[in-house]
Amino acid sequence: MLKYSVSFTRRAKKNLMDIPAEVRHKIEGALFAFASDPGPHHDVKKMHGPHKSRPLYRLRVGEYRVLMYLYHDTLIVEVISVFKREGAY
Repeated sequence: MLKYSVSFTRRAKKNLMDIPAEVRHKIEGALFAFASDPGPHHDVKKMHGPHKSRPLYRLRVGEYRVLMYLYHDTLIVEVISVFKREGAY
């Protein structure tokens, strides 16, 4: 299985720093677990909407949502934001 590298936008880094440390570590663990083995056993779904040229995906970690782009050709997961579920969509 191919491993992806994870990159964070400035906004995503700020979002993560605003989350309590215990939850932040859980989110980071789920992200890196997905990046190392991006199979169907992770709670990642493709988002619907106007972003057809570059599909947006979400990873669910408890009550938090991680919005990200997946670049399959360069094997990169780009995290663009992390929010509680109420504010993510």
